[in-house]
Amino acid sequence: AVSGRYTHDIIANFGQDSSFGGELTRQGYTDKNGQGDFYYDYSSHDRNVQALCHKNLQQLDFWDVATDVRNGDPPTKHFKSVWYYGNGSYNQINGVGFKPDFLWIKGDANSRDHTIWNTVRASTTGDNGRNVRINATDDEILGSASIQSFNTNGFTTHNANVANANGTTYHSYSWKAGDALSGTDTNTDGSVQSTVSTNQKTQFSIINYSGTTDTNFTIGHGLEEAPHTFWVKRLTGGNREWRIWHRNLGNTSTTHFGQTGSITTNFSGFQNTNPNDSLIYLTNSAELGENGRDYLCLAWTSVPGFSEFNRYEGNQNEFVYLGFKPALLIMTNIDTSVRGFYMWSNIQGDNAAVNGNLQHYRLHSTTGNDLDGSVDDIEFYSNGFKVKDTIAGNLNNTLQTNIFWAWAEMPSIFSNAF
Repeated sequence: AVSGRYTHDIIANFGQDSSFGGELTRQGYTDKNGQGDFYYDYSSHDRNVQALCHKNLQQLDFWDVATDVRNGDPPTKHFKSVWYYGNGSYNQINGVGFKPDFLWIKGDANSRDHTIWNTVRASTTGDNGRNVRINATDDEILGSASIQSFNTNGFTTHNANVANANGTTYHSYSWKAGDALSGTDTNTDGSVQSTVSTNQKTQFSIINYSGTTDTNFTIGHGLEEAPHTFWVKRLTGGNREWRIWHRNLGNTSTTHFGQTGSITTNFSGFQNTNPNDSLIYLTNSAELGENGRDYLCLAWTSVPGFSEFNRYEGNQNEFVYLGFKPALLIMTNIDTSVRGFYMWSNIQGDNAAVNGNLQHYRLHSTTGNDLDGSVDDIEFYSNGFKVKDTIAGNLNNTLQTNIFWAWAEMPSIFSNAF
């Protein structure tokens, strides 16, 4: 602070440091809610002092509105990233905070695959362990040795290497849909019936359907708004690529989680039609709807403070505003001939902060490559992310378009400190 011609340093404590930057001996007193680190004792209920922190803000009258549009639920009630160590046996993973409906797991070592599970398929087949690889084209895998159960606070794995090899570190990403293990919804909005589990607060839907003899058909997605992105994977009857639609690709282009993730233009598989607030438009191609084959579709719509599916144009040190601090970020360049999908999360940081913002290592989601611990080319901020000029994968080329999928850790009305 400046007063007249003299300069004064002022150290304030809002409940974060009772030593005032090491100037005094830390006392460790809390406020009346048990929060904070104060020099004086404010724990008595007649002392109207509270630490400026996340838990105290939750008690304010405006919290439910200010947090997000989901009636006060923080994003972690609907999406959570958790890392754990494999033990090669039964392994109960806690800390998710809800029962996952869609689960993505990737091991850090020995080139483990990116593997996903969902409770709609588990419910309709009676097999919790059925899984599909993100970075491969093969059919659904029967997985009695992978995921044993989806629990109220996480999940239990067995000894399959994709989820629980002894001594391996795993990254898990969990989404909440509609608790399909307690019952799914039959959706008849489309010309082909679908089985869906939806989360209307976060506009996320898991859809299972079977192919048809009709050249053009529709499936109901169960969301209240038109999806901004959806992913489709054939589950039975032969190896086929993922098919990905993103609102910034348009309805005549698609990409996939392949080695190069190439863009297919002049693509008619979506009937040259964007999805609307009830239907997704498909054709009975082998990848999208061949008669007698089973398919998985995952659909999302952006929700302020929770998710964003959009684009940015590459440049140097590009900052992308999201309106939240990211928990998971997936990106690909759509303007280069050789491209891949890359992902970063809030459990992949190197704990080295730049201006208070953690840098994050990347995973290559189109291969089984291990975590790249030598490259920290993304910085997560309280309101978005920054693409560093050292980034690989053509993700910051000048005037080239990159599309992304992002899910939140915390809306940006709060700083990273809380």
